[in-house]
Amino acid sequence: MDNAGLKYTNAKEFTVKVWTGLDQCNNRAKANTYLLDTVCPELLATPLEQLPSIETRNQTVNDITEKYFELFNKFPSGYILELLGNYLLLDYIKDKTKTKNDELQFLTPTQAKRRHQKEFSAVEDTMDFLKSKHVRKMDSLKKKVTIEKKENMD
Repeated sequence: MDNAGLKYTNAKEFTVKVWTGLDQCNNRAKANTYLLDTVCPELLATPLEQLPSIETRNQTVNDITEKYFELFNKFPSGYILELLGNYLLLDYIKDKTKTKNDELQFLTPTQAKRRHQKEFSAVEDTMDFLKSKHVRKMDSLKKKVTIEKKENMD
């Protein structure tokens, strides 16, 4: 396979080159490797200024997945489909002016990892209310406040 000429400049030309590359793959493993190592990185490296319209990107992804299905009677792996989906959302992913109230709000893998680390930094079993109440025999805060208020009223 000649991957040296695979550069994303025009959606139609790129699709034809991808089809040619997929035609040269004689099994799914080689096709997956070709898509993972050559096609997806090239698509995701497209600068924001050169990014085609969403309709063109959708057609490119559709053409690639349909050609793959035509050759192997199965769709590409979930990871490849995720990368192709990232290409569809590339304008939003690369946009530096995201706000909290955006309609299409989602987290990149790095942001999701950071959020997960922050949210679960406490020991998980200390956050379990029922375990704290029934196993450790710890009273809830509301009960303590209510008892203290009753004692102050007497």
